[in-house]
Amino acid sequence: MSFDLPILARAAAAVPDILGTAGVLYHTHDYPVLAETLQLMVEDRNFCERLIEGQRARLSEFAPGQIIKGLQAALTRVGIELPMQPA
Repeated sequence: MSFDLPILARAAAAVPDILGTAGVLYHTHDYPVLAETLQLMVEDRNFCERLIEGQRARLSEFAPGQIIKGLQAALTRVGIELPMQPA
């Protein structure tokens, strides 16, 4: 995501959770469909740009400040309070 390249990835392990809707996921090895999808990603600049914009937005969700906020919120839900971090 950080290289501004459209992503086509197999929907396995944690990939769907990390990628979200910021790329194209595939579930089966349907090679003709994968080839068509890759061709679309190469030839359709508008489609490619929309994917990259989505990836940039998704990547911002993994910024250190966002991760700290999410971790603090999760710990608070289970009754663990952490000292406030300096801004």
